[in-house]
Amino acid sequence: MSLGQDIDATLPFLRGQAESRMKETVVFSRVTGEVTTDPETLEVVEVRETVATTVARIKYRTLNVQDRDQGTQLIALQSPEVHVPFGAAPTVRTDDRVQVTASEDPTLVDRLFRVTGRPQAGQTTAHRFPVEEIS
Repeated sequence: MSLGQDIDATLPFLRGQAESRMKETVVFSRVTGEVTTDPETLEVVEVRETVATTVARIKYRTLNVQDRDQGTQLIALQSPEVHVPFGAAPTVRTDDRVQVTASEDPTLVDRLFRVTGRPQAGQTTAHRFPVEEIS
């Protein structure tokens, strides 16, 4: 066998392993450009339309926080990713939102992320969307 054939033969198993670690439920949504006022808090919020609901894994590529000095601001950055099952990735665009609606980790529930780029794709075990945390 060649290396390519070995990878092709192993990928279904590895994809199953990756999916077994996806313990969050997330909602991908798209900002419509409209805003509304939350009747309870009177806060202005963006209107979003749901693109898809799926299982996922929220993963921080590193636990280290990078400090960047942006002029007079000190900004701390981490690089989270949202992993979704291979072949089941919804049609997601840059700037779409990802909200965690359920998780074994209660600190992840209700977190909101913005998709910052295209997912890793190809011979991979999951689609990995780069995101930044909004709230």
